[in-house]
Amino acid sequence: MRELEQRRHPMYILSLRLFTIAILLIAFALVHGVWSIYHKEQETWSGRMEAERQLATMKQREIALHSDIVRLQSADGMEAALREQFDMVKEGEGVIVVVDRDKTSPQQGAVNTGTTNMWKRMVPSMILHLFGQ
Repeated sequence: MRELEQRRHPMYILSLRLFTIAILLIAFALVHGVWSIYHKEQETWSGRMEAERQLATMKQREIALHSDIVRLQSADGMEAALREQFDMVKEGEGVIVVVDRDKTSPQQGAVNTGTTNMWKRMVPSMILHLFGQ
């Protein structure tokens, strides 16, 4: 009987409710912490995947650059690079310009032979300068 009276006592009921609220607050804080850690882990994982993709791209770029360096260290590779990048020709070679008739007028498609003579004069001196011969 005395136990029943103690359970009905307002202080007992209040302390039980406060204890329940405290447990719920602690549980909420723990769930919130776990949820935050889960989100941080997901962000870290996606950041790692992006970094690995960038690393793979950079390694491919490094391989391409290394092959370009090896190619440019030879005289033939240097000449090929100069021909591609600056539209150069050797002495005695001609230049062919392909023009799309749909996009240009007849006056734009004409080739100026004066520029090819200029390139013929410049190419040997540039090659001598670059190769040190």
